[in-house]
Amino acid sequence: MDNKKYNVHGIISIVLIFISFGIGIASIAIYSVFVSLISALTIILAFITISIIYCSKCKCRDNCNHLIIGKISIRFSKFNSVGLPQNWLIKNPTLIILYWGFIVLAGLEVYFFVCNNCLNDKCSMCRKK
Repeated sequence: MDNKKYNVHGIISIVLIFISFGIGIASIAIYSVFVSLISALTIILAFITISIIYCSKCKCRDNCNHLIIGKISIRFSKFNSVGLPQNWLIKNPTLIILYWGFIVLAGLEVYFFVCNNCLNDKCSMCRKK
């Protein structure tokens, strides 16, 4: 089965999650640029760490629906918590709605398209069992 059309949803979910993180970091930057930079670094490191720890066991890393996550897990496989800026977001209702809205959209993309069509039947997230 060719998963190329599901790669689009994998990319969409990654973009949505990073948009939400960008909103969170921007909300922090209003109050502290330094803390927002630390948060951005934490998010990047968490993204890489999750890719390494969770995805390193996946047999479909070469053909990952998320594209970039599989490549990261392969690149850093020799090494074998995402920051949630709620304290800052809560002060701006628009930003917190946008933040969680994009998180939910990314989760729906992953649930309905990315993991749903993954070829790895050994993954705990696989729904084809």
